[in-house]
Amino acid sequence: MKNLLIALSIMMLVSGCVHKNSVENGSNFDELKVNEIVAGKTTENQLLSMFGEPSQKEVINDHEVKWVYEYETSKEVPASSGVKSATRPDIKLLNIWVKDGIAYNHMLSNQAPLKLP
Repeated sequence: MKNLLIALSIMMLVSGCVHKNSVENGSNFDELKVNEIVAGKTTENQLLSMFGEPSQKEVINDHEVKWVYEYETSKEVPASSGVKSATRPDIKLLNIWVKDGIAYNHMLSNQAPLKLP
């Protein structure tokens, strides 16, 4: 009985070492469609068709709004050799500036995960 408990304990510890956890925030968007945005021509309706509703809209003034699309994934890197587990975020951010219903500027940025030892 004692050997069974020891074996079960070891199995639980080993299975915990390979556990991976992933979290997603925001709505994923197609980065290739960013190339379809034409400054001074692409309308709000076209943006909605391409990317859906933005994560947030920031009012700049009566005529201008910044649409923000943000998508983040975080993966937990399991502990090994006594090192604590760590979280590795990957963030995609798309800002689109809209004036009077027409996109006039945009910026896409990606923050790739840091390489951990």
